[in-house]
Amino acid sequence: MAMCDNGLLEDLCRPLIYENGACLEGKGFTFTFNLVSNHLRKFYLHEGQHTNAGWYVKADVKKFFDSTPHKILKNCVAKTFKDSWMI
Repeated sequence: MAMCDNGLLEDLCRPLIYENGACLEGKGFTFTFNLVSNHLRKFYLHEGQHTNAGWYVKADVKKFFDSTPHKILKNCVAKTFKDSWMI
């Protein structure tokens, strides 16, 4: 808990895009639904010239971390921490 409170969550979330709504405080289904709705509305009204030619991808990669070599994953995650003691 102390590591989470002192930078773990901040360091891990920094490289993620704003639109990531996965299990983050203040985000989740409603946040993501509203964000996608706004993006689609903007596309339809401005960029899509009132057509239905746009699309989006909803993805949830099942068992991604189970199939990822943990040594490689740990090396990638370690690069995101500001403080070496977090590793």
